Amino acid sequence: MAPVPYGRFTYTSDLRFQSVHNPQTEDWTLQIRYPQKRDSGVYECQVSTTPPIGHSMYLSIVVKSAFIY
Repeated sequence: MAPVPYGRFTYTSDLRFQSVHNPQTEDWTLQIRYPQKRDSGVYECQVSTTPPIGHSMYLSIVVKSAFIY
């Protein structure tokens, strides 16, 4: 299930997703703990106005690899 933040709550069965509010700047951030390749995709931020306002962005998770010789 995709994360659905609403106010201070994020509705998802995946506890790695959390919406974080900064009261000093009124900014909201979607925090993903332990991001995985499968988290790549389109995420949308929406403001509940009439009409709704939204902005979509693509998140690409790059898996870091190391070679030891």
